[in-house]
Amino acid sequence: MLNDYNLRPDLSSKFADFMKGKKMPKCSVTPLLCSSNWPVNIRPQNFQLSRTMEGIFNAFKEYYATVASKRTVSLLHQYGKGEISFYTDAKEYTLLGGEYQLTLVPMITLEGVTMKHIMDESRLTLEEVKYQLNFLIKHKLVTIDNGEDPTKATPDDPKTWLPASVLKVNRSFKNPAVRFTLALTKEDKEAARKAAGGASAPAESLVTQQEARQIFADYVMRTECIIVRVMKTRKTGSNTEVFGECASQLSRFFPLTEKIFKGACEKLIDENIIKRSSKDSLEYLA
Repeated sequence: MLNDYNLRPDLSSKFADFMKGKKMPKCSVTPLLCSSNWPVNIRPQNFQLSRTMEGIFNAFKEYYATVASKRTVSLLHQYGKGEISFYTDAKEYTLLGGEYQLTLVPMITLEGVTMKHIMDESRLTLEEVKYQLNFLIKHKLVTIDNGEDPTKATPDDPKTWLPASVLKVNRSFKNPAVRFTLALTKEDKEAARKAAGGASAPAESLVTQQEARQIFADYVMRTECIIVRVMKTRKTGSNTEVFGECASQLSRFFPLTEKIFKGACEKLIDENIIKRSSKDSLEYLA
């Protein structure tokens, strides 16, 4: 598995070169390939990719056949992850989620699309579509409306979401955070499943999730400050060395995790304050 992770950047770069000149939507694919000698059973649920994503996957299959002629590639829908840009009038947001979610989200437009259309395109049941879009609707990145139907669709009550309900991108959505993870917490997953099936979901779980995201963002911001302080002194250092020193300085505030450290590093790299001099080393630029 560790070797699979090491191969990802090189595979992604070569696939990007392969895609140059092809008339397809701009995308970035960082595949994680796992070997298997026997067919793998995925979820017993009919499912199909959107036309756009199916084209990208078929292009990757075509590319992979040129570098590994004796192997075949299949999608494992329950393991796929990625991110997608989501636009409102205010700004561009980045949504991180599973393959089901990243297939359904591009179907939602400013003009609107019905639940039934999404069900037909993806072959998912109404309950499954409700579950996958639960986060977007409840946090109002997407609006839902039953039109002339006397039953009013409300974001907090999936029982009111019908096949005829119209989903639209919420143009007025604003939030200081620009990255959202669509995956729900364990408690929210259980509540969403119950709500999609007809039971009401506890509203307090969403509050807890919002608080958790804010706490995580605060931890990342604090970690950024410590990384800059450490790198100003070191100029260069391995991931392990920098992580260890940051963890020591932050220990009286909170335990530093790899997820928080990685999030802070990615933000600093995007801002050209540090860079990766190699796969396991950092260099100070500012």
